[in-house]
Amino acid sequence: MSRDRRLFASGHDGTPSYPLCPPTHGNHDSPFHYLYDFGDGWEHSVKIEGIAPAEPHISYLRLLDANGMRPPEDSGGPWGYAETLEALSDPAHEYLEQALDILGDDYDPNAQPNIEMIHARLQALARKWAPRQRKAK
Repeated sequence: MSRDRRLFASGHDGTPSYPLCPPTHGNHDSPFHYLYDFGDGWEHSVKIEGIAPAEPHISYLRLLDANGMRPPEDSGGPWGYAETLEALSDPAHEYLEQALDILGDDYDPNAQPNIEMIHARLQALARKWAPRQRKAK
């Protein structure tokens, strides 16, 4: 994959951040990729399925759909998270107690996320990031 198609988000370890604005012009059929959390290696593939005109009565950022729960922060990347899920599903697994400490005994990776809560958090971010009028001196 060429460098201009790979986008990076910053890790919480102080690594530099890069804009997550993909080169999308005329390129809607190809997904773009970005790496979240350099230390754990969470790579995401995002496919733009369409671009619609902005609606003035809707606040952005906006989530259209979601499925499955997100892994917890600092879960060891995709491999560590997979191992934690494996331990959680096996009562005899040597790391079961650790998995229960990390995820809890009622964790379901396939549960439907709380879309309303996510929308409320996104709206709070939109308000925080909204341009503000500067006071005249």
